[in-house]
Amino acid sequence: MFGPDRVLTAASFDFKDKSYLITGASGGIGLKTIQVLLDSGAKVYSNSRREIDIKHPSLVHSPGDITDEEFVKNWVASIGTIDGLVYSAGMIEPRPIRFETKEKMMKVWDVNYFAAVNLVSNLIKKKKINAWSSSVFISSISARAPYIGGSKYTGSKAALEVFAKVMMMELAEKKARTNCLAPAMVKTEMYDKGVDTGSELRMAEHIAKYPFGIGEPEDVAQACCFLLSDASRWINGVTLTMDGGYLLT
Repeated sequence: MFGPDRVLTAASFDFKDKSYLITGASGGIGLKTIQVLLDSGAKVYSNSRREIDIKHPSLVHSPGDITDEEFVKNWVASIGTIDGLVYSAGMIEPRPIRFETKEKMMKVWDVNYFAAVNLVSNLIKKKKINAWSSSVFISSISARAPYIGGSKYTGSKAALEVFAKVMMMELAEKKARTNCLAPAMVKTEMYDKGVDTGSELRMAEHIAKYPFGIGEPEDVAQACCFLLSDASRWINGVTLTMDGGYLLT
């Protein structure tokens, strides 16, 4: 586990003259990814349901509902071409199968999967994705380590990983790379909601299973930027697990 004096030092990336699109911008992972990209010289087009606290001349934030097809169509039409994207919008809403309904399932799938497909479809149709681009989709280790109550969340993340591979295949002529990150528990709003809805004792028991502790948004943001950068130019069509050793315990 990281000690109290351990300070995360940002990796050195050069994204000068590059542009990226980020969804889920108000969440921990999306927000931190934006900060690293801006600090590294990139232009960023971001989206979330609400405004964000970052003000920067190279940031163009468009608040709106990523599941709204008309909003996405207009948003994509308004931006310039991009050198990649990070799809980090997501929701969880755990519920036992016996209590699930199609309406409840679609609410999660709309954000976690269908909105991602629709966004990429619009980007391709409008010729917004540059050659040699790199895109990252935020999945979850639950796609291969499911849990009780996670039927719709785990299914949507597994589908997202397969979609990323299809996107890679369809954009192969443009030498466009597409990868996924599959984090375990990270200190985001989802983590806070988990503490609120469950017991602190159960959460503590779960956290104790992580040899290196649970993740911070910065950990995933740095991995995102690595996959966006030319440093990962030979990595394509993979899902990188980030779990602090959890799956080995």
